[in-house]
Amino acid sequence: MTIGLGFAANDGLLLCGDMEQTIGDIKTYDGKVEDIIFREAAITVVGAGDVDYIRTAISAISADFPDSGTLPEVEEELRERLLKFFDDHLARWSSFPAYDRPTVELLVGVSGKKFAPALFHYQGTAFARTYMMAIGSGVLLANELMHRYCHANYTVNQLASLAIYILSKVKNGVVGCGGLTHITALRKNKDIAWSEKIEVEKLESEFLEMEAASNAAFARAITEKPLSLSWHSEHRKKPLQPPASE
Repeated sequence: MTIGLGFAANDGLLLCGDMEQTIGDIKTYDGKVEDIIFREAAITVVGAGDVDYIRTAISAISADFPDSGTLPEVEEELRERLLKFFDDHLARWSSFPAYDRPTVELLVGVSGKKFAPALFHYQGTAFARTYMMAIGSGVLLANELMHRYCHANYTVNQLASLAIYILSKVKNGVVGCGGLTHITALRKNKDIAWSEKIEVEKLESEFLEMEAASNAAFARAITEKPLSLSWHSEHRKKPLQPPASE
């Protein structure tokens, strides 16, 4: 169980996820955003699903990755590796009931010395470029919040703040999502950035306080416009009006 988000902006990419993992009845905490830096490219992966299979998929991506110089070459390499991962590790489960099959869903961000950053989504045999995506058990709430707030041409820094707020709402509202928020940003020339735990927690607290104050103000504005109700008991007490004279 997890929640992962990916965003593409004009100045780069943002990938983030919570750190809670549920194994049976046990909750553990571990990073779900993995960064792989090569000589010519940097790759960041966010995974949702079965932890061991996610790690296997990431190993399939990262092992002996060639120094590809263009985005189409990198995209094709990633696609072929993930399709082979599916054939080797997931296809054999196809005859099992859906609830018994291992699942793997990935958001993959890439940035290279010779190409601009790009974001991809992988699931099953599908691998396609995307610009905004949520994966994991909190996807319904995350998607609703992303489409509500992420509708402008934001920078990566601005998207990071929105992502912190969205993840905090999902972690508070969806069972299986929780722990710290892990954020990685990518921009051109395989430049990569991380966030400080203390600042993320501080912003989470501030955003939830801002939301609480805004909700209270909105509730006051609503209740200042009360609806007129016609009570039956009061209606019976009204004197009968004489008929109008002709």
